[in-house]
Amino acid sequence: MNSGKSDSMRRLNLTAERVYLVWGIFDAIYIARYVLLSISAGRVPYVDDFNNAMGLLAVHGGLPKVLAGFVWGLEISIVLSCSLFLLRWRVARWLAYIQVPLRLVLFVPSISVLFMGPGIKDRYGIVLLVSLLIMSEGLKVWTLWGSRSRVFD
Repeated sequence: MNSGKSDSMRRLNLTAERVYLVWGIFDAIYIARYVLLSISAGRVPYVDDFNNAMGLLAVHGGLPKVLAGFVWGLEISIVLSCSLFLLRWRVARWLAYIQVPLRLVLFVPSISVLFMGPGIKDRYGIVLLVSLLIMSEGLKVWTLWGSRSRVFD
């Protein structure tokens, strides 16, 4: 009778294929926005930012180096998870779970379109933005967890 799935999960028909595609697209949107903003500012995406970070780290102490390591680790993992989700590889789910704490601490929502636009903090306030961030990550974990029994062979 009850296969362990909640009624809401069945109604949404959360197949792993659909869930992976959606999260892959959200990662792709984040990457595309990053690339477009870099190019519009006259920078080479990722390369110039990495070089600038290395220059700053040479001047500053250890804590900024640790923070930069987390930031770059998350950036690299987003590119990787985008690819893995779009290829529908099972390991994408585990990489996404690992990203959640970094996304929360570094304020990088999985649903990046929530935070697009100028002056977003001033328009919505920090409480709403933190709430949206938490809901974004909660939704990602919930959908990935809920679709886990329908992973591809």
